[in-house]
Amino acid sequence: MEKDNLPYIDCLKGIAIVFVVWGHCGSANRFYNTLYYLHLPIFIMVSGILLAHNKNWMFEKLSAKITKLVKRLMYPFFVFGALSIIQSYFYNITLNTNISIWYRVKEIFTLGYDACWFLPALCIGESIAVLIIFRENSRKKIFVSSICILLVAVILKGLLWRFYGEFYVESFLEGPIMWLLLILSRSLFFTFFVLVGYLLYNIICRVKSSRNKKVFLGMGGTTVIIVVLITMTGQFVDLRLVNWPSTIQYLLLSLSGSFAVIICFAIINKPSKLLSFLGKNSLIIMGVHFSLKKIWLSDIFLHSILPESFMSHYTIYSVLLTIVVLLFCVPYILIFNRAFPYLVDFNLLTRRIKQRKWLKKDI
Repeated sequence: MEKDNLPYIDCLKGIAIVFVVWGHCGSANRFYNTLYYLHLPIFIMVSGILLAHNKNWMFEKLSAKITKLVKRLMYPFFVFGALSIIQSYFYNITLNTNISIWYRVKEIFTLGYDACWFLPALCIGESIAVLIIFRENSRKKIFVSSICILLVAVILKGLLWRFYGEFYVESFLEGPIMWLLLILSRSLFFTFFVLVGYLLYNIICRVKSSRNKKVFLGMGGTTVIIVVLITMTGQFVDLRLVNWPSTIQYLLLSLSGSFAVIICFAIINKPSKLLSFLGKNSLIIMGVHFSLKKIWLSDIFLHSILPESFMSHYTIYSVLLTIVVLLFCVPYILIFNRAFPYLVDFNLLTRRIKQRKWLKKDI
């Protein structure tokens, strides 16, 4: 999707990926719950905003659009999945651990390892959203469809946790019914967030063109503060396992907080080099950051240079660990973008293959 005239989109993706990494760098920091309420909904709603901003895809065949989505999201999923298996193998050799490679493969294709679960969930969720937008002509019908999708997702979530429970879900879903319930429920929640982003795009445009931008900016900032204060003392939520105590509370806080963040960035609408860099490379960071923390031992790096008493300051420590992990991601970003860009871009891979075939024919 083109992001012309939307410089805040890359910044939004940048802050969202910072939230993702920060959330994976320590469960004891004060903002841990808040991060899990906001990071993925922001990412998913941005997908809906882009669908509404650039509607050229609606002139394509539906099958062509969905094929593009599958290539764009599922190809990196398999690439990062393969890399995580290779890293696990060397991790076992280096530290003499007994992490089964089959265990890792099974985890990738059920719960999802690292953040790899996000890509197939977004692929399914956005594909369903595209189908609904493509078929429905009015925003009212899309709104009704989004509510229906949400109800189905809630029902599937309830069935999953009522009949199987946390122990079995964490056991990588031994039965196919459990696996299907999890995949379908979280993917439909993704569909709902994509459709919400699509529907809110017009409101974002009106706010951006309003003369009362400072008022809306203040309201957005206040909403974010309120959401942070409420979620800091709340219970943990996890979209990967569709696990939260109250669906209404989760939706209200995640939607209001994410929308407030989006509004603030849209009003400011100024590119930040750092956030734009992180946003443009959020896919690579999503795929490698957890392995960097867990396998390449960013924890040990900090433990070796910081006093042991400092480790009790969980929030500050998690911020430092986040910075270290993001810095460790930079070489990966440079390698992927300069040496092996076709590892995350299926279309580029096919072009490279065709070029090599042509070169062989010329020779």
